[in-house]
Amino acid sequence: MVLNGQSNYIQHPSVIILIQEIVKIGNSKGIGLSKPLLRELGIGSQVDLEIIETVDHHKILQIRPVVSGRKNWTKGFNSEDSEPLIPEHVVNNWDLSEWTW
Repeated sequence: MVLNGQSNYIQHPSVIILIQEIVKIGNSKGIGLSKPLLRELGIGSQVDLEIIETVDHHKILQIRPVVSGRKNWTKGFNSEDSEPLIPEHVVNNWDLSEWTW
């Protein structure tokens, strides 16, 4: 991974730890991440943030790219092999006992 001359990092075979400054952004604070790092992580304009508490009560902020669950839905809907979302002949006990046909 290219870190654009970033010298504040520790690299292990499976882990890279970056040391970043917290900067003021208006009334908030933030962390600046380089474009090469964002590209390497597959991060676009949105991220999922998750706070994980470890067994020894440390907290870890995990940042993941947003993965759209609806990606490629159009392909699935247009596929001739796909089953209909609502089967044509749905039968359930409520329909049989409550409705008068």
